Amino acid sequence: MPDSLADQVLSVFGTNLTGGDIRQAAATSSAEFVRTQYHLSIAIPEATGYRLTALDALDQYGWEVLSRLADDHSTSLVASDGEPFDTIINRTADLGLDLFLLQQESGWAASDQEAFSSRHQVAFRKLDLLASKLGLQASMIGRAEGGDSNPLGARLRTLAKDSETRLSPGMVIAITEASRLLADYVDLRSAHQYLVPSYSVITEANLVRIRQISERGQKRPAWVVGFECADECRRILDVFEDDPVDSISRLIEQTFDLLLMYVSVDEKFTGCAIQLGRGRAIICNIATGGGDILLQRAALAHELGHILMDNDEQLNNVRVDQDRVFDDNIMHKDKIESRANAFAAQLLAPQSAVNRLYNLWGRSDYSIIRLMAFFGVSQTIIRHQLRNGNYPDIDSRFARQQNLMPQSIDKWMSRERNIYQRISGAISGLPHIRRNKLSLIGSILFKSNLLSLDRLNSIFGYGSANAKLIANKINSMPALNKLYVS
Repeated sequence: MPDSLADQVLSVFGTNLTGGDIRQAAATSSAEFVRTQYHLSIAIPEATGYRLTALDALDQYGWEVLSRLADDHSTSLVASDGEPFDTIINRTADLGLDLFLLQQESGWAASDQEAFSSRHQVAFRKLDLLASKLGLQASMIGRAEGGDSNPLGARLRTLAKDSETRLSPGMVIAITEASRLLADYVDLRSAHQYLVPSYSVITEANLVRIRQISERGQKRPAWVVGFECADECRRILDVFEDDPVDSISRLIEQTFDLLLMYVSVDEKFTGCAIQLGRGRAIICNIATGGGDILLQRAALAHELGHILMDNDEQLNNVRVDQDRVFDDNIMHKDKIESRANAFAAQLLAPQSAVNRLYNLWGRSDYSIIRLMAFFGVSQTIIRHQLRNGNYPDIDSRFARQQNLMPQSIDKWMSRERNIYQRISGAISGLPHIRRNKLSLIGSILFKSNLLSLDRLNSIFGYGSANAKLIANKINSMPALNKLYVS
């Protein structure tokens, strides 16, 4: 091996070490690296494996691994002879999933399945897609040695085995895949802050204040704590009591700078808040309320409440919320869910404002419809805020279901156009769960030659034959691109 660090860097990256900054040397390097099932190698022109840019290889594997390539063309990455097979097999079984079906969903041919069963080599791209559905990052394939550095995976394994909380296979895969995307998102944001900075106006002190209100309220009614946290949130956001929250999606994706992911599952699941280290994300079911935008706003506000109020232990427990907002049984039995419900109602439609405007607008059926249209919430929330405010007999007065006019629905759908919907409107080649800020960031970094085409395809979920075309489309969409490019 070359003696000096400068010589090692020159041998690995083909660039000079300037000021002792290895990352800068990697950023200016045109060298590429190839990842296979077992090895990481310096790319040669005829190599057909999964390619990585020099900087991305450094960020994923670290200099300790890459420095070995100063002496040898290739270095082993596997933790033991049984990897990556053992981790994939064990994790699949622990989650209660069918490996054969998972391989099929990942586009594996019969020959790939046979090779895996025989513990022979499988194309890394196919291993990567399968691993993503198990919540395993690409850089950890073969290196995890049967373990699980992701606490979310451990909790899901518990839920998968618990008869009372058992999740469907589709739901388990949705959450584990989301955890992989969140981990990739956090890593890329951290590594490329100068290109994809956070524009969140929310400071850590703001978040601490909301969490402190929640923690101090352990002995008080959950709805009181939820209301107080929502009021504090509105104060931080400078949203007046009588004003609606124009876009809960924008609040999540931009103001709080969270990753918002959508899944399509045919069950009562509405949403879920997940955490990995300091990274937090919200998963929402496209089918919530049959696609009702008012119910989706409530579901998103509910999950934001979990993110802001729940402590680390509660978030790590993975509370999968179902179509049960303001279910009386939940409100009385589950303090954490009751608190999140109260937060959602108070954030979107403050109780005092709802009661005041209801009185001002004539206390009629039409007043309820007008309140729904004004705040962008369902009749359930309006009635809840009135029933627990100045009008406890509201249900006996007006038992009839009220529906918004189509133009009001269109108004709120337009306001809630988020990254998922903007990508969906222009691009059909991405899986639902991949239409998010991670794909936007991946497209920006690919355009800047900081990510390889293989890495971009990994971010996109290998869902398109032309990832470059998708990236170009995303980068050409001003409404998305302006989030990070000034």
